[in-house]
Amino acid sequence: MEDDKYNFMDYKLYSFDIFDTLITRRTATPQGVFAIMQERIIKSEEFSDLPSHIKENFAQLRENAETLARWVYQKDSTEEISFDHIYEALASTGELSSNNIEALKALEIETEYDCSVGIPENIERVKKLKNGRNKVVLISDMYLDKDVIRRMLTKADPVFESVPIYVSSEYMKNKLSGNLFRIVAKKENAVFSCWEHFGDHPIGDIDVPEKMGITVKKYKFEKQLEIEQAVITKDRYDPTVQLMAGAARNARLFSNLQGSAAIGAGVSGPVFYSYVSWLIQEALNKGITRLYFIARDGYVLKQIADVIIKKCKYTLQTEYIYGSRKAWRMASVNSESFDVKLHLNWSYVERAKKVKEIADIFQISEDELLSFIPKSRNGKYGARDIQLALDTDRFRDFLIKKHEDKRKTVQDYLIGHVDISDDKFAFVELVGSGFTQECLAEIMKDFYPGPIRTFFFEMDAICHNPHSICFNYLPGRTKWLHIVEALDHAPHGQTSGYEIVNGEIVPVLENIEDETLKEYGIDEYISGISSYAEEYTESIRCIKDDGNDSMKGMIDYIRYIAETPDDSVKDFLGDIPFSVTGRERKIVSFAPKLSNCEIVRLFLKYGDRDEIERHYRGTSLDFALTRCSDFQKHLINYCKNHSNSWLGSFVRGIDREDQGDVEYPLPERLLGRKVVIYAAGIVGRSFYKQLMEKREYKVVLWVDSNWENLNEPDVEISAPEKILDTEFDTVLVAILNNGAAASIRNRIIAMGVAEEKIVTEINNLVLG
Repeated sequence: MEDDKYNFMDYKLYSFDIFDTLITRRTATPQGVFAIMQERIIKSEEFSDLPSHIKENFAQLRENAETLARWVYQKDSTEEISFDHIYEALASTGELSSNNIEALKALEIETEYDCSVGIPENIERVKKLKNGRNKVVLISDMYLDKDVIRRMLTKADPVFESVPIYVSSEYMKNKLSGNLFRIVAKKENAVFSCWEHFGDHPIGDIDVPEKMGITVKKYKFEKQLEIEQAVITKDRYDPTVQLMAGAARNARLFSNLQGSAAIGAGVSGPVFYSYVSWLIQEALNKGITRLYFIARDGYVLKQIADVIIKKCKYTLQTEYIYGSRKAWRMASVNSESFDVKLHLNWSYVERAKKVKEIADIFQISEDELLSFIPKSRNGKYGARDIQLALDTDRFRDFLIKKHEDKRKTVQDYLIGHVDISDDKFAFVELVGSGFTQECLAEIMKDFYPGPIRTFFFEMDAICHNPHSICFNYLPGRTKWLHIVEALDHAPHGQTSGYEIVNGEIVPVLENIEDETLKEYGIDEYISGISSYAEEYTESIRCIKDDGNDSMKGMIDYIRYIAETPDDSVKDFLGDIPFSVTGRERKIVSFAPKLSNCEIVRLFLKYGDRDEIERHYRGTSLDFALTRCSDFQKHLINYCKNHSNSWLGSFVRGIDREDQGDVEYPLPERLLGRKVVIYAAGIVGRSFYKQLMEKREYKVVLWVDSNWENLNEPDVEISAPEKILDTEFDTVLVAILNNGAAASIRNRIIAMGVAEEKIVTEINNLVLG
């Protein structure tokens, strides 16, 4: 039953199924055709007289009309319905004239034609048989008539101009009963034992003809991925979602994509395409003619852009430019605008555990950094102490001198690779704060007087720098940010700097992840994304006349990946090599699976979410949690509930890994003696211990939103609402994460607490 390619025997008759064997649709499901019709109806003047009920609900009504027609007419010996039957059922709304009906029928035929696309490998089978002078017929269970179907087939290939077509709607008999095969046998004088049929339907094309004595060849039509099923189930009448999922399936079908290539086409392509399509349209609208895609995130984006630009014949040039925060940030240091705090805040300083990692941010040695910091008695340094010690003209002058050659080299590279002859250029990035682009603007201002412009998929800040203008596709800070970053890869390492080779300035690329990414199938993965771009661009060109707005569909895809991924997505994304800070010295996976031992250690030892994330060996704890078994999820809840019990204290007592170098100094700004501590995680406990040892302060209340599951020896943890019943001078928010702390701050203000009484300025960690 399985197909052995082109190995045909000497049969008297060869027959082929049509839909999803010789041709398919650009939409994911047949309902997608009705969704596209509905969009065309709403926009077309031809249908301006249709009642709004029909216009706004056409896709649903058309699907239901077919169900009704089958219920009414498929009785007794009638096994099929016709196109006219369906529209007769639709007309039962009582709101359609005969002219309306004819216009809608014509629109459906036109839309089916636009959506149809050939399946090359099977068309080649037909051509091979025809060239060998074999007798070939086509058989289909379909309500459309054979002339309409032939037009769709000949669009795919002229070989179908003269091939006999047998359609169930013409004879009112179908393949499922076997009667359509019997009609063909009679018309073609065929014998079942000398007949081979090729198709995809497990009953109509396989079981039924096989029982009749016909030799069958099964075609495995490409199945939808779980992610495609999910987004279509959510909104099957959204034409864009239908085309996105259809393009992904067809990319896999036509290019025989497997493994990482299939993930690229079916998962990542739909995520990135909408952003690239948007930025191209924005660039054209703004008169931009040159787009510079910044490594590494720009690699995949440029592949997609080049497909769109070529197919749509846009007058846009694209270039790939090597750069990174590591290559550009310290090269931007000058005496006017260098801000130590800003550089630290936008360099993932919260992930630093050692002084060496702080030194790496400034690209200097640990000894060089320590020469600017007052010597510590115990070998420990607070992050704020470091910041204050370095925020000086002396340190700034040192960095300018240290990196002046780097600045000159970066400028020479940019001058040689960025056309600044006019202002019609822009850079392309994926996600970030925009800080690196501000650094780039600072570097370029010595040779380019105007502001630079940059497109972002999503920025987690608002840029106020007049020298760096940013266009943000998706404003806001979504919880999916790392998901998007993890899906975007290049087949080369980070740009660490530049060097002169044979008189030319070339990038220096780190190779920490290179071999691992190649073994992971990154080249195939990227080729899958490009295949998706080819298919989706072609679908848009053939079907939609008004460009492409697929943000809604893109968000549906990301939400599925982040919240309910299937096993293939979990395994691919969870284990993919991924670095966040750019300072990693070993390969780190995005979200490696948690072992039971790790769960106990993390969730019992560290009650604070920030600390759990800080000590997790991957990048995304949230995604790792989606990979946990049901038992592990129960174990996590148990550990969370007992982190502040004697059991958690016991684990902390016997497992002191990383604790010797970590402390949580109190903020310098406390507003009075009476202090309320908000949050009872590891930071809150550290603050409580220190405040109890200081006579000048008194903890009058300790609150946490999870107060019911928390307790500390000799102290009560209360609900946050208790703040309103307490006399205090300061509410100290014991949360390291700036975003979470800001959210809690707003919550306390909403309760009626004066803003000036709330302190969220934590000194961060003490580093050894």
